[in-house]
Amino acid sequence: MNFCPGCGKELEKDKDFCLDCAPIMPLHSKNVHISVCHFCRRCFYGNKWVKTSSLENAVKNVVKNNIKERKRIEIHPNLPDIEYRKDNKIKFDIEVVRGEDLFKIPGEINIDICDFCKKRAGDYFEGILQLRNTDKEIFDYIDGFLNKHKIYVSKKQKVGKDFDLYVSDKRKIQNLGHNLVKTFGGELKINPKLHTRDNQKSKDVFRVNVFYKGPDYKKNDVVVVKDKIIKIKKMGKILSGIDIKTDKRVSIPIKNNEIKRIKKRKTRISKVNPQLEVLDPETFDSVVVETSLKKFTVNEKVKVVQHKGRTYIV
Repeated sequence: MNFCPGCGKELEKDKDFCLDCAPIMPLHSKNVHISVCHFCRRCFYGNKWVKTSSLENAVKNVVKNNIKERKRIEIHPNLPDIEYRKDNKIKFDIEVVRGEDLFKIPGEINIDICDFCKKRAGDYFEGILQLRNTDKEIFDYIDGFLNKHKIYVSKKQKVGKDFDLYVSDKRKIQNLGHNLVKTFGGELKINPKLHTRDNQKSKDVFRVNVFYKGPDYKKNDVVVVKDKIIKIKKMGKILSGIDIKTDKRVSIPIKNNEIKRIKKRKTRISKVNPQLEVLDPETFDSVVVETSLKKFTVNEKVKVVQHKGRTYIV
């Protein structure tokens, strides 16, 4: 038979103390810190902003995540009336009941603006998309990407004929930059810059400059690459098109290759026999056209390019 060493009462089997004399085991828990968005009432805990049915439930979730002893636990946050004013800090306590033991945990609420509402707040931005030498087709692609991924533009600054876009998502605009090069070719530079220190998340906050310069040519332009004259059909890291001299499809890597655009000019067919000729767009002399597999009629309108003294119909 066992007896309580504190008061001598008879104990149940496998008990060391009676309920009155049993020592109180400490409750191991961190202080509770929660940020609440004063716009949408999202709460920041677990290292992210989350929607919650109430601030009280958010506090309970934080306490549950902090303590190990979850059996026979009751949590009662003593929340005061809260003024949802930016940078307001409210201290309170949380009562935690474990069996017959009562503990109090300090808590603090910080009124802030969540990441979601910052993006809609007007001047918030995480990165700058610097666009140079872009045309309507590239702009339409960018607009579609921004709308699809819900990226907000807080400011559009004109730089000469080009633009800088101040955007809300630094990761996705890096993806956009890579997509632009993959789709249209061009030049891409990504430069992260330290902006501030987020004490809430204990990490540095970076903003990113994404510089994209479009190529000097576009789809359906005619270019010279490695002495080949190519009418562009598809752009990206690989330039694909039709070799004007052979009328065959070719694909050439853009990297490490000099690509020069040739201006297309309008003119008319001047002769079809004994050989195909057109009017020179500058001198208006009748000049021989290099090999063409198509048939034409005299006075028919065509477009030509000229390279190294030779004329080609495109």
